[in-house]
Amino acid sequence: MTDILEQAHALGKAMTETEAYKAMQEAKALWEADEEAQRMEKESRAYGDMIRPKLIDGTATKEEMMKLVEQSEAINSLESVRRYNDATKVFEDLRNNVYQILALYAGGNAGCAGCSGCGSQQ
Repeated sequence: MTDILEQAHALGKAMTETEAYKAMQEAKALWEADEEAQRMEKESRAYGDMIRPKLIDGTATKEEMMKLVEQSEAINSLESVRRYNDATKVFEDLRNNVYQILALYAGGNAGCAGCSGCGSQQ
């Protein structure tokens, strides 16, 4: 059992050494340093918190909902946010592939059809 846990630790460490992880961390640092993005996100969170009760009870106006959508679109149009989102998706895809391979060998196929991604001959 200890050997398996050591291998899991090694796998976790190896994932943090991938280009996907490094790119995600670099993009995160740029996003966190982007004052405009941080300001816009803070304003959007505050506005969302303010109208959330109206969204839940169905009394939010079309204008209030559109403002929330417009804020989200404006945030997502920022270069630092796009880079971070794209880099995060690449790393999440890698992580999901690892989980699928582990699930395959642990008795669940996790939707695996025996693709060439992991070399499985299922």
